[in-house]
Amino acid sequence: MNQYGADLLRRAVNAGYEEGFNAGQADRQDGWQFDPDNCDAYSDASYGYDGYYVDVTDISITFVKAFAVVMKTATTAVLNTEATRAASSPSLRTS
Repeated sequence: MNQYGADLLRRAVNAGYEEGFNAGQADRQDGWQFDPDNCDAYSDASYGYDGYYVDVTDISITFVKAFAVVMKTATTAVLNTEATRAASSPSLRTS
């Protein structure tokens, strides 16, 4: 693989992180659980790549892995933080 191919994979990772983070935050704000299969960016992971320097499958796999990791973190970490905050709030405690 040449430098251009390596750069394409790096861009796929960065795009996956960015799109996954945005999707995770949006799901958190809507109160939805982690579900990357319902995200267009996840299913269209190779959009815009022609496969000339790097196989389209490699681009898709790279993007999807980055997307899923960051989306899960953005969705569940903040939900867990909010649940912890709610549980420790005196006005929300039941006992």
